[in-house]
Amino acid sequence: MQQAVPLGTDDETLVSGQEESCTIATICFNIRWTGFTMLMLIWILFTALQIIKNNTVVCGLEYWILSVLQVLVMDRLNIISSK
Repeated sequence: MQQAVPLGTDDETLVSGQEESCTIATICFNIRWTGFTMLMLIWILFTALQIIKNNTVVCGLEYWILSVLQVLVMDRLNIISSK
């Protein structure tokens, strides 16, 4: 027995809507959210350090501290991405 389809809709529209929601659900469940969140946080931190470093005196103490911090952030990113 077939289900009643509301007037003004096609069976193809209903099927494609179900496929779209299934695809979105599949993508959401396949993302490793903790790794993705850590990656985004590290890139935001790296960008913030770069912006702050660009506003300091070249070869000053703050410049070198921020440069070392950037290296440490990128090192942490490599450790996380290798897992």
